[in-house]
Amino acid sequence: ALAASYRHKRWKEKRRGERIVLEEDKARSIREIVLGSPSSGPQERWLPFPSICEALAELEIRSPRQVVLAPAERVTKEHLRGFSYPLVLKLLSSEIIHKTEVGGVILGIRDFQDLERALRRLKAATAALPGHVDGYLVQEEIQDGVEAFVGVAPDPTFGPLLMCGIGGTQVELLKDIAFSVVPVTDSRAEEMIGSLKAKALLEGFRGAPSLDKEALVEIILKTSALVEAVPEVSEIDFNPIKVLPRGEGAVVVDARVRFAADDSRRS
Repeated sequence: ALAASYRHKRWKEKRRGERIVLEEDKARSIREIVLGSPSSGPQERWLPFPSICEALAELEIRSPRQVVLAPAERVTKEHLRGFSYPLVLKLLSSEIIHKTEVGGVILGIRDFQDLERALRRLKAATAALPGHVDGYLVQEEIQDGVEAFVGVAPDPTFGPLLMCGIGGTQVELLKDIAFSVVPVTDSRAEEMIGSLKAKALLEGFRGAPSLDKEALVEIILKTSALVEAVPEVSEIDFNPIKVLPRGEGAVVVDARVRFAADDSRRS
């Protein structure tokens, strides 16, 4: 009983921290990006990838230099003006969640001819897939850093739950995940990261350089602010996020956002 009382005292004295609240103009702009197009499909649907990129830019969350190709579109050197090799080629599909499991991600593309071959190979491989292909994504490859993820999932009792973890493609295997209700403050985000078993990877494991944990905290806070600004958002998956060495930030390499077309989630 004394121990429980002491823990409660420590909790009451703990710094509550600060959260990010989007300015009215920025919140309105993000709402227009997410909800601006009229709904012609189901009540809940996935946000198109170009719109996700717009929302990330509004939130000042970094993503790699990238270009989206339509399903039948050929890649040209004009598409890649200003790009640096190596590149990554990815399948875009709202119906195929795990792209790596269907061969939908090709890494280490070293030149334009290699990219053309990879695109032909990926189009041939995805032609037989049951899910709809929205297009293809060409990105600069981020080779440094550790893979992390930040996401949001709905909970019938608590509303949107924000999640973070280490692992990228191994998230479901490792299940090293921290949860928090929204809104999330900076002190709570630091606690979430500190509770992960793999937190040592961010702190410089076995002589590796320490990583930019503060940048990952900022992505958590901005994701929380996005959910507050657009309550219709029901699911977010920023995975993987490449957390770079300290001072170099973090980059959202892939992202999915599901939203409701009406105001039903506001309640």
